[in-house]
Amino acid sequence: MESILDSEIKRFEEWLPELVSRYSGDKYIAMYQGKVIARGNKEMEVFDDAFKKVGNVPFYITTIQQFIKLRDFRKKEEQKEERGLTLEEATGFNLAQYVGPECPVCYSIY
Repeated sequence: MESILDSEIKRFEEWLPELVSRYSGDKYIAMYQGKVIARGNKEMEVFDDAFKKVGNVPFYITTIQQFIKLRDFRKKEEQKEERGLTLEEATGFNLAQYVGPECPVCYSIY
């Protein structure tokens, strides 16, 4: 069964071409049930706006740039699993060297 977050990520992927044409890549976008419910320059402001609109339910916040990095990383991770490669071989970098916001995968949780 697909989680609510997985569903929102899938919808973001489906809407990506339109989102790219409508929003700057560095703007935060909050999506809920496949609709943009808030957007802005600061993640916490977007979170607050989205929370006021839909309440305490799961919604997805990211920038287009972050989403593309995470999507590309996941594709490389899948390739790694298919080929039996190490994570470093598949991605071309060592995640151990990244800490905090510099980590292309971990950034969305900081």
